[in-house]
Amino acid sequence: MKNLTRKILSLALGFSLFTGTLSIGNITSASESVKSTNILSLYSDGAVVPLENDYVLDNSKITLRNKLFSYEAGSVQETIYNGLINSEKSINIEKFHIEPTQIKQLYQDIVNNCGDLFYIGSSYSYYLSPDGTAISILEPTYKYSGSQLAQMMTVYNNGIKDITDKVNTSWSDLEKVVFVHDYITQNYEYDTDYKNYDAYSFFSTGKGVCQAYTAVFSSVMKKLGIDVSTASSDSMSHIWNVVKINGNWYHLDATWDDPVTDKFSLASHDYLLASDTKFATSDASSDRHYDWNCYYKCTDTKYDNYYWKTDNICSPYKYVNGSWYYLGYNGSDATTHLYSGNLADRGNSVYCFDKWYLYNQEGTYMLNAFSGLDVYNNTLYFNSNDTIYSYTASEGANAVATPSIEGNLLGLRINNGTLYCGVTQGYSGINSLISLKLSSDTNPDESPLGDVNFDGSVTLSDVTLILKAALNIVNFTTEQLSIADINGDNTLTLTDASLALKLALGISF
Repeated sequence: MKNLTRKILSLALGFSLFTGTLSIGNITSASESVKSTNILSLYSDGAVVPLENDYVLDNSKITLRNKLFSYEAGSVQETIYNGLINSEKSINIEKFHIEPTQIKQLYQDIVNNCGDLFYIGSSYSYYLSPDGTAISILEPTYKYSGSQLAQMMTVYNNGIKDITDKVNTSWSDLEKVVFVHDYITQNYEYDTDYKNYDAYSFFSTGKGVCQAYTAVFSSVMKKLGIDVSTASSDSMSHIWNVVKINGNWYHLDATWDDPVTDKFSLASHDYLLASDTKFATSDASSDRHYDWNCYYKCTDTKYDNYYWKTDNICSPYKYVNGSWYYLGYNGSDATTHLYSGNLADRGNSVYCFDKWYLYNQEGTYMLNAFSGLDVYNNTLYFNSNDTIYSYTASEGANAVATPSIEGNLLGLRINNGTLYCGVTQGYSGINSLISLKLSSDTNPDESPLGDVNFDGSVTLSDVTLILKAALNIVNFTTEQLSIADINGDNTLTLTDASLALKLALGISF
């Protein structure tokens, strides 16, 4: 993890194989007892894949895993995956002649690289064919099943669909990769409590650690038909993605591109598409990746010093009517610009606004940009230090709201027609949130996020009401639900009640 704030401890989970003779259909295990104890490292349990004997270490201390199996239709991977996705109690793989020494890595790779298998348990058993040389039956374990699993899969599938539905099919693979990277970093937060490791938890809570970011990005890329895999470092206790664009593989670390302490809705690009060399070298040792293992070498350096890295672009990229937009900081005069163009270069500035002054510190300003950027009804919305703007190519930029707040605006994002904007007093975190209801023909209506009793501020009374609503003790109106959904995930949960408590107590998050 980046620095000590992102340290994740790998979990070593042991399992024992069944022993003795067992008949399953017409298949019988070897007559002699077979017993083995192994370690299964699952991303969904918080582990990263350790270095093992099937890796080849080169002089740069970057490892390349040997590909032992095909991923084509009818392969052993497909057979195991289909069995797991259908929650089968036993999976027959006898025809593939998989040796006992191969099964752990094979099985582990399948589960770790398929985000929809978040419900697979860490232990499993297998039984040998009559001659004792190959595995005949694989028996998984499952963490969840039945109606509970069905509900969890609905959350997972809806989360993936929510992202893929926003992707324009005419975009290039590069555009799709950048959009998905930015959408994830803009709309989800890093889990500083280190509890959410898998894709389901990521979507259900709105936050996760590196395993969750990696699983979600992989799942979305697979849905979009883009080649994707993972790189992991046991030394770093960290995992990230590699993705293939125009025949070349690149590193992509969405976790490290999501600012911590969270800068609401911002998206960094320091770790978006890089070569092995770029990831292994850095001016700051805390920013360097090392001792990783991966199926692929990333040798192309095209994006190593791309403008979104050198210019420190911290807003997400957004696409409107054939053009990409983003907000960039101008170091020469400390202003922020809205740029329009494509992803090939910096593009053209279409609007400029002033410095990011610190609250109650006249004349002091930050050397960076802290504006969010999102789209509603083909209109861009972004924020300056104190004002929320809209922008269209035909009408230019217009101020739509200057909220009455104690602090400065920091980032924004839009969910179902409601704009959520962060408020900060020091740019180190969010002190409070406001919500603005957008419409196509009126200015947005301002209301404090979490103020469900509509008294103008968030107090413990609001916290109590939100907690009762989350527990289905009281029912909220549609307007109250919108204001109570503090994390903007379209559901009212205990997480929203926890965030409301922090707002009421003035605690940054």
